[in-house]
Amino acid sequence: MYVVTRPLGASIGDQMAQNDPKYGGWGLGTTDTSYIFLAAIVVLVMYLVITKKDQVVLNPEEVK
Repeated sequence: MYVVTRPLGASIGDQMAQNDPKYGGWGLGTTDTSYIFLAAIVVLVMYLVITKKDQVVLNPEEVK
């Protein structure tokens, strides 16, 4: 998964932070882009903490 997420995150970050809007970028700068990524990570982690969708529940018979 790292092979996919690392270049994807880097290219999205570059698109948001560095590219001038006249060339199709957002031109937000590195600080604003970092805050956006931080907020997205916090929201996703809180979602998983609240819903517990990432936890697997096993029956005692399955553990053996």
